Amino acid sequence: MNGEPEAAAMDAARSAIWRTAIDQRLGNGNGPQAIDLFDQVKNQIAPDDHLSLDGPLQVARNDQAANQWIANQTGTDGPSLQDRAAADPALPPDTKLIVRAKLDARDSAEETRRAAAAQALDNQVAVITRILATTPDAYRPGTLAQIAHGYDDAGALDKAIATRGLAMQEAVLVPFAQASIDRQQRQIDSFPDGELRDAAIAIQRQQADVAARAPGRGPEGAADPNIVPVADKPEDDPPYQTQEHLHVEAPEGDVEHGHSVETMPPTVR
Repeated sequence: MNGEPEAAAMDAARSAIWRTAIDQRLGNGNGPQAIDLFDQVKNQIAPDDHLSLDGPLQVARNDQAANQWIANQTGTDGPSLQDRAAADPALPPDTKLIVRAKLDARDSAEETRRAAAAQALDNQVAVITRILATTPDAYRPGTLAQIAHGYDDAGALDKAIATRGLAMQEAVLVPFAQASIDRQQRQIDSFPDGELRDAAIAIQRQQADVAARAPGRGPEGAADPNIVPVADKPEDDPPYQTQEHLHVEAPEGDVEHGHSVETMPPTVR
């Protein structure tokens, strides 16, 4: 008589230990391990503990089945995985919902990765355009071809085709960037519409922008009337100093008569 309550207490304690161990695996996201452990010790788990584990284990089983289905279907030819999941009669409804949610999450992550990769390649193309415009001798042949391969990997096929077309015209773009403005324009006028013409125009615009920003030029590229060219000033003057900042020492005769001096200053202090 005394042994029966003691045995029941031991069974309950053992069941609680197994339930805790399974709960921990479920809580850590180790669903397959939790399922394996439950299948091994389910005969040692008390009915109440069994009931408390029922729901979480079913969720874990559905999740495991969804992962297995995706793994088996990935890489096989045929319709999209979303379409296959919707049409698969062997896939239980609950598992089907999980499969579709997982596919959406995976596809979204892949789209984000590809968009980021394509943006990085766009930035590289912009840098290459600046190099061709400002220092064409520094351009490394084959760079555009490498970027085209990157676009392929990012799934940006249209950009890959366009960039690969430019890569085939490297021998035109580099000397084009070294030509004078009028010769560049004649070449642009002779180019057919397409990537080559667009790239040539972009290079020409970059060069014009650099020229407009050069010292001694106004915001539109015209000579700034407030800037005195270095060649017109004494050698000890700081370059490109504006006339507003120049102090003129007028001859004594002019000071006595009180009129200003309009000529370039003989002395600057």
